[in-house]
Amino acid sequence: MTLVLTIGKIADSGLRRILELTFSSIIVTKSGGVSGAMDLAHGRPHRVNSKTPRNAIQQFERKLRQYLLYFSKQDVGKAAGVMAQPVMGDARALPLNNDVVDLIVTSPPYANAIDYMRAHKYSLVWLECSTAELSRERATYIGAERIAVQGGPILPESSERTIPAPTELDSTRARILRRYFSEIAQSISEMFRVLRSGRAAVLVVGTSTMRGLDVQTHRCLADIADQSGFDVVGIGTRKLDRNRRMMPVSRIANSEPGIERRMHNEHVIGLWKP
Repeated sequence: MTLVLTIGKIADSGLRRILELTFSSIIVTKSGGVSGAMDLAHGRPHRVNSKTPRNAIQQFERKLRQYLLYFSKQDVGKAAGVMAQPVMGDARALPLNNDVVDLIVTSPPYANAIDYMRAHKYSLVWLECSTAELSRERATYIGAERIAVQGGPILPESSERTIPAPTELDSTRARILRRYFSEIAQSISEMFRVLRSGRAAVLVVGTSTMRGLDVQTHRCLADIADQSGFDVVGIGTRKLDRNRRMMPVSRIANSEPGIERRMHNEHVIGLWKP
């Protein structure tokens, strides 16, 4: 609490954001961190009674030193005329002009795989976001489970064929899947708009399973990109390192349901704007 109150009193907004980022990073971790919980970074945390939380002040200082070292290296890039400028916005309505981007590398949200807000909320609540604010924000996430999409772009036949399959087992999940595909289609359309001709976009996507059915997300997204005007160069498969992936891990293959059984590979979709 002392850290949060002290950070909140800092007038310089840029410095305050760096310190808030540092504070958040010592809470949302895979296994360490300053709480008695594990897997906060995964979105499905659980308390471990045998875990001894680390000293918050010491962890904050260690992380801050790492970030300061990183930012000092950015000064070298700035002196060389190379500077990154983060821009906050919605992927479904990018705050950019047409034909201004040379390369897009992104990993869209995974359908029905990760509850992103559940992972974010632990640091956001500490940073004085109310639970009501978190609930409102959750509803705006791509593919959010709370609101069914109305209308939206026309989807390729592959996506339309995929959506009815879960309907027979769970109509709610089918509506969630339709919203996900519709909002991803909006995002891909925006990518096509802002990318210059003769430039590439690379999408990294994970597999998704709904009620035991493989959604084939990578193929559906490739077809959506093709419909948006992209040339699909190819789809590669990358095996995830079992011990390093940011997902719940079981040491026994096929022993756990959900993510543990389905998130062993991810797909890399190469796109080209003619």
